[in-house]
Amino acid sequence: MGVGDEDEFDGEIDDSETQDERMQWLQSRVQLSLGANAESFRKCLEQDAVRDTLLSFLDGKSRRVVFSYDNSDKDSQLLVSAEFPQIQLLTAGAKLLVALKLIEGGVAVSGINDEVTFTEMAGDSIEQMIHMLEDVYYPLILHGTEAKYNKVPREFLFETQEVLSIASVAYGMVHSRTRFALPVALSGETRSVELLAQDKEIVRHLESAAVGWIRQIKVALAPEPEDVFRTLAQPPQVTPLNEITFWRHRADDLLGLANQLDLPQVTSAIEVLEHCGSTFWTPIVHMVQRVEEACEEATDIAKVLTPLESQISRLLDTGLDIDDDAMDQLLAAIKPFFHTLFLIWKTSAFYCSEKRLAVVIRLLSYMYIKQCSVFLNMTDILAEEKQETSIARFDKVLSITQKFRDVFESYMLRSDAEARSCERQPWSSTLRIAIAPIETFEERCNVICQSVQAWAMYLSMQDIELTGVDGRSLTTSLQQIVFDIDTAVRHTLATPGLLFLEEAEFSSLYFSFRELVGELDRRVSSVLIRAISNTVSLMEIFKIFVTFGPMVNRLTVRQAIKQKHFDLLQAFRSELSEVNELFNKHKADGGVASANMPPTSAAVCWARSLVQRIQQPFQAFSDADPDIFLSEEGANCKALYMNLMRALEEFEVDSLSTFSKDIDTTAASKLKLSLLSQEAENALAVNFDPAIVRLLREVKYFLQLKLEVPESASAIYDKSETLRTQTGNLQLIVNMTNKVHATLLDVERPLIQAKLSELDEILSKGLTGLTWRSHGVAEFIQQSMVAAKEVWETLSTTKNNLNEIDRILASWKEQLLFSRTEQKTYSLDEFKTLHGSLVESRVGDFSKGASQIQNLLQSNMALFGAARSSPSWKAYVAYVQNRVVGNIAKAIMSNIEYIGDQLDDDKLAHVEGAPLLDIKAELLPSGPSLAPCLPPQERMRLPEAEIVDVDGNEGNTICLVCDNDTMSLDDDPSLGGLLRGWMQHPAMLGALVARLDGSEGDLFMDALGQKDAQGSISRLWRLFQTSCGKAKSFLDSYNSLDFLWKQSAEEDFQEFVESHLGQAKGGSSSRPSTPTPTNAPQVSLDSSLPPLADLDAKLASFAKVKLSVQALPNMMLLGWLRVDAKPLKSALNTWVSKRKLTFTNAVTESASRQLQEMHSFMKDVNEGLLRPVQSSSPDFIEALHHTLHKIQDCKMRSSEIEKSFEPLRKAAGLLSKYEAPLDEGISKLLEEAPSQWSQLQKLTLQTKERLETPCEAEAQNIKRQASELVKQAKDMCLQLSTHSILQGVISTDESYRLLAGLHEDLLSLETGIKAINDQERLFELVVTDTLDFRNARTTLLDMKKVIDATDMIDLQFKRWKLESWTELDIELCVDECRKLQKEVKLLPKSSKSWNSTKSVEETVRMMMLALPLVQSLRSPSMRDRHWLQLMRVTGVSMRFEGKLPLSAMLDLQLHKHQEDVGSLVDAAQKELVIENNIKKLEAVWNSFALEFVTHPDTHVPLLQTPDAAIEAWEEHQVLLQSMLGSRFVAHFFDEVSEWQGKIATIESVVSTWIDLQRKWVRLQAIFVGSADIRVQLPEDTKRFDGVDEQFREMMQEAVESTAILDACFVPGRQDLLDDLTARLEKCEKALADYLETKRVIFPRFYFVSSADLLDILSKASASVHSVIKHLSKCFDNIQKLNFEQAASGQLSDTALSMVSKEGETVALADPFVCEGAVEIWLLNLVTAMRVSLKTMLTNAVGTSAWLSTASILDLCAQLSLCIVQIRWTMDIDLAFDRIE
Repeated sequence: MGVGDEDEFDGEIDDSETQDERMQWLQSRVQLSLGANAESFRKCLEQDAVRDTLLSFLDGKSRRVVFSYDNSDKDSQLLVSAEFPQIQLLTAGAKLLVALKLIEGGVAVSGINDEVTFTEMAGDSIEQMIHMLEDVYYPLILHGTEAKYNKVPREFLFETQEVLSIASVAYGMVHSRTRFALPVALSGETRSVELLAQDKEIVRHLESAAVGWIRQIKVALAPEPEDVFRTLAQPPQVTPLNEITFWRHRADDLLGLANQLDLPQVTSAIEVLEHCGSTFWTPIVHMVQRVEEACEEATDIAKVLTPLESQISRLLDTGLDIDDDAMDQLLAAIKPFFHTLFLIWKTSAFYCSEKRLAVVIRLLSYMYIKQCSVFLNMTDILAEEKQETSIARFDKVLSITQKFRDVFESYMLRSDAEARSCERQPWSSTLRIAIAPIETFEERCNVICQSVQAWAMYLSMQDIELTGVDGRSLTTSLQQIVFDIDTAVRHTLATPGLLFLEEAEFSSLYFSFRELVGELDRRVSSVLIRAISNTVSLMEIFKIFVTFGPMVNRLTVRQAIKQKHFDLLQAFRSELSEVNELFNKHKADGGVASANMPPTSAAVCWARSLVQRIQQPFQAFSDADPDIFLSEEGANCKALYMNLMRALEEFEVDSLSTFSKDIDTTAASKLKLSLLSQEAENALAVNFDPAIVRLLREVKYFLQLKLEVPESASAIYDKSETLRTQTGNLQLIVNMTNKVHATLLDVERPLIQAKLSELDEILSKGLTGLTWRSHGVAEFIQQSMVAAKEVWETLSTTKNNLNEIDRILASWKEQLLFSRTEQKTYSLDEFKTLHGSLVESRVGDFSKGASQIQNLLQSNMALFGAARSSPSWKAYVAYVQNRVVGNIAKAIMSNIEYIGDQLDDDKLAHVEGAPLLDIKAELLPSGPSLAPCLPPQERMRLPEAEIVDVDGNEGNTICLVCDNDTMSLDDDPSLGGLLRGWMQHPAMLGALVARLDGSEGDLFMDALGQKDAQGSISRLWRLFQTSCGKAKSFLDSYNSLDFLWKQSAEEDFQEFVESHLGQAKGGSSSRPSTPTPTNAPQVSLDSSLPPLADLDAKLASFAKVKLSVQALPNMMLLGWLRVDAKPLKSALNTWVSKRKLTFTNAVTESASRQLQEMHSFMKDVNEGLLRPVQSSSPDFIEALHHTLHKIQDCKMRSSEIEKSFEPLRKAAGLLSKYEAPLDEGISKLLEEAPSQWSQLQKLTLQTKERLETPCEAEAQNIKRQASELVKQAKDMCLQLSTHSILQGVISTDESYRLLAGLHEDLLSLETGIKAINDQERLFELVVTDTLDFRNARTTLLDMKKVIDATDMIDLQFKRWKLESWTELDIELCVDECRKLQKEVKLLPKSSKSWNSTKSVEETVRMMMLALPLVQSLRSPSMRDRHWLQLMRVTGVSMRFEGKLPLSAMLDLQLHKHQEDVGSLVDAAQKELVIENNIKKLEAVWNSFALEFVTHPDTHVPLLQTPDAAIEAWEEHQVLLQSMLGSRFVAHFFDEVSEWQGKIATIESVVSTWIDLQRKWVRLQAIFVGSADIRVQLPEDTKRFDGVDEQFREMMQEAVESTAILDACFVPGRQDLLDDLTARLEKCEKALADYLETKRVIFPRFYFVSSADLLDILSKASASVHSVIKHLSKCFDNIQKLNFEQAASGQLSDTALSMVSKEGETVALADPFVCEGAVEIWLLNLVTAMRVSLKTMLTNAVGTSAWLSTASILDLCAQLSLCIVQIRWTMDIDLAFDRIE
């Protein structure tokens, strides 16, 4: 666009450099066109490059300047450049403003409007142009070429398409993608390929396009990584990530290229070129093939390189701040990286050549070089105060480079071993070129490290001060040498890019430095030789060597020392000889003995002093020059030294091993034991080993001499002062505690549970937590003693009260409520009167004791101090109540036992007692019984019995409950009721005592429920059962006659008849019949009666029964019962007479009935035979048949009637025998019957002869009819064999209809043949065979079964098909199908070949296959995508909406696709598992919330460690990784990847957060609470204040949103946490350096922890007395200082004496004022202590009475010991003098 009006600009430029009006004019254009504000333009002009670009445009030769800005983005910045910016740098909403200068040279203000023009364009101008051409111009022109009028020339269309293609190519180049110019000639063409191939113009355009494609493909295939990276100016700037990015970009580009080659326009163009025989067809096809191959290669390489990305990214995340941890990560990542690369080489088909591997290894080398060079920052190395830190940096870098080369070599060897198995070429030596950069870097690091090491050696001499004649001049020379080396090293290390200099420049620099070092070495050698020459003893020479330190190892210095070898060796030999002589003199005695040390300690101390005496010079000489001992003199000295050292070491080892031999086996772990232990039955014991005491003295001196003491012995010694007191008190506590637990009842425990729990809690520390080494043992003992006494004193009184209750209840046991005063037999009423009077006299005595029991219980409640409603008191009351109940049960048991004695037959026989009661036996409908009767059988089963209270709490009536049947005493007339009456009053003892638990009622039921009472009751009932058993046995003796009362006479007769008839039929009877003689004839009157002989025997048995009843006794003694049996015998005789009459009546009725029926039959047959039969009569056939039937009836009954005469006569005789004869009329019929039957037989023969002729004619007619029916049956069989029903081609309804017709036809034939067969039998003809009829009927029945099965299956399947396939019970259907299959298999074998049968079998089989598949498709894992896939597999389309019937699913023909459906469902289920895992994971993380606690001092909320989240992210990372490895994860890949990233972020944020918080908590108290620290470290305090403010703000914000997913993804939180952590680490380092300065001044601060030291430093300035509590940590046994009291009453800062931990006070020689810096006055305090002890010792020794015991005891223990040692030494010396 042109120049606009500048009146719209109203902004101003204040900056002096932008006052140029031309700049204002440019600013106005930018604001108007791009919408940028004045501030954006002003900030842009502040950049020097921007100002230079604008001035070059306005005043120089530049003709163009480009402005870009995105006004939709508030954070967008205005960009200014002379060139168009890269498209990747522009946002989607960016706009460009291009200023073009129309003249050469500068632009004047006056003509700027005419000399400068502007053009606006969007950031994506090419894309907009493409859309304009495709969507607007091209359709218009294409329409114009097809118009009939005003037609656009076709060449114009081609030119438009050419412009569109060029734009597309340009767009691809801008976006670093290959984009084809699509063939324009084919647009809108509808002709065939053959016709297009004949159009030369089109072919020309296509060949031109093909040339462009080939060129573009070659360009796309040409780049190689090594070529791209070789162009970089500084290779160390590239990393393996560049290689990965290259292959990803290449894969994406080639994939897009392949997709373009598959476009219809391109494929059509290639086909046209092929048809026309173009020479370009072969190259383009070849290029297409190369694109496919290259795409496959790039895709594979990009995929296999992906695992490297995460490894490399982690290493590069450290940026420029690389510390030791980052270097450790670099070191640890080397092997994983090469292993991954090795696996890529093994598995990848393309990334396996040395050419490819060399690129990534070289890039890895560059990356490691870059990271190491950042770590080896020379500025930091020069700033280091200690060169050891710098050397450590070089060592770490060199270890990394060494490992890099070693790992590379190891995998090169591994490739040789595995190359053949994976068909790869092994890594050759040419691949080593790839690590050449890192080898070069390693060499330079070595060189620089050596220089720094030399620098450190020289700097170590800067504090040396030599003594002697030339000491001052030698010291000055050393200081000058140090200054010279320091200057040279700093100049060298300050060289820019030292690690990356050219080889020649680096070599020159190193050579100059090496010459300087050589010169300085010679100067140091001169100083060292002169210093040695000035010495006179070996120890002075040793001190010089120690002073020079590592400098003596320098080659030049070592050569100078050789001049003094002989003198050094002579001095060393003299020293060795002296030490050897001393050792040999005393070694046999175990060394030089000491009065104050045990033998082992003294021997070890003496041996070590000799070792130190010779080892230090030897080591110093060896370090200075290893060759010093190579000469003959040196070898002799060394041999003497080695022998002496070996002897001394053996001496020390022998001494220590002798001491340690017993310690390791007896005391190694004794003090690791707990204070207490539990023995048998959980009893406590003091867990202290007596053998420990024996070790204490030896260990004491080991520690004083700083010898190594075994851990077990050292631990025991630490406790020696307090062990005796502790063990004594613990034993007292243990005894009381064991006694408490031994006597304490479970119910008493809750009442004193608080005290007992307190005791147990305290003692548990001694069992598990506290050992003999633990702190707080004294407090533990004191607490345990108080608690144990308090618990024990609570128990004794309550137990005495319980014993009193037991005594009261024991008296109840002695007084019985049941007594028999006379040994006689009573009637029932008489005994009841006697028993009642006894009970009434004794129950009153028991009531008084019941009230006393209540009073004692109330006393116990007061003693325990328990609340009545508390659960513990209720439990105790329940216990007491149970105890009372038990005693009451014993009283009940005593009474019950006495009653039992009265029922015990053995005891009655022993005292010769009479029976207790008289009773009678009688016969009831149920059988023999006693009066009173026996209890029912179900009420005799005592094990299930339970005594209950019927009338509630009154307890006046009791009963025995058996099987839920309750009967009171008044309702029970049996002997059992009598016995329960006797048990009533003893059982009511429990009713006398009210319930102790405060509830209503008494202890009646509880007492009777006790095991003891139940045992007595059991015995009583067993005795009663015995008596009842005897009574029952007496009654059972009548069981042989039980048929008399169990059954009526009629039932007995019927059973007798049935049993004998069953035996006659071969059956059996449960009741044996009366036996008959084996040779007796079995004659029966009729089939309904047994044989007459059996009836005779039965009637005879009745007579025998009557005789046996009369023989039974009239009286029976049953233990305590006497029974009268006469009423029972009378009743039995009556029942015998009734049965005899029933049997005789049955025989009479049977005989009369048979005779009357026989008379009627003979009369009827006689009348039929006498009927006339004439051929002329109309009813001739009917009359003939009637007569023949009568003849047939007579013939059939002839045998039966003849055999019945004899039984009838015998039956008449039997009745007469037992006095029950037949009536007179029946007797007459019996006499006439044989003669009448004989006359009837003769008449039958005569009639048969008379009818012979008419019978023959009728027989012929019957034969003819039979033949016709047989023929019809054969025809029907033939018809059925080919019937349509068998073919299965008609419906079941039609089959049923046809089958009904066939049935009617066959039924008609069967009826006819049956009638013919009856006539044939009547006329005595051969019966016609009915085989054809049976075959036809069988076929019809088989057809009916097949049709029924078909119909049943069809109906069943139709019903299933109509039901919803999701609601149908598939398992039930499958079971039904199996049943249907079985039924089909059970169809007749003859039907198996029928098509109808085969059809139904196939139907069931298909349904059996389909149903399981339908069931599997009902899986909840099925989704829409799976249904679409199912439709593609089956080839059937359907809509899965609503409730589909089963028929719709069967239409899919699932049985034809079993494997596909199974695979589909399996995949769906696997995907469902992934889906559920994702949902579960999402739910879990949504539920997690950060928890905070308030800091007690600052009230800042602090994050609690989210243990659950930590456990969850570890588990979920594994879960997500396994899901990504699943082949079913494709659908959820993005979601799974997203969650993997989220959890990784959460882990990083939370871990950093916790670490930051821990650092803040520790440093907050220091930097905020310590004023001294804030003064000493102002910069770090300021830094911490900033961190503290940000940390508090962050924590307050975090509390507002605690959800972990929200808290961890707050924008910028991770960066903030990292920044705060880094700043706190700097504060920590500064604090540690500060503390180190204090420890250097006062070395005893090394014994104090950093926290305590900070406390000392922060509080010492305020009060000296705040430091005193830390004195015991600085000094071994000083507890405190005693200070002088000021006039004001406050303690001053002047110390007067020192006090030990044992309370011993030692006065200071002079009062000591604690003032100044704490480290200074503490150092002076040490001097004051020494002076005081020295003064006291001097004064004590100087007195005349210093050897007296009183004088010694007046001193402190340390001086007393010293004086005793002096005295002992003097005594020894005096003794030796006397000996001499």
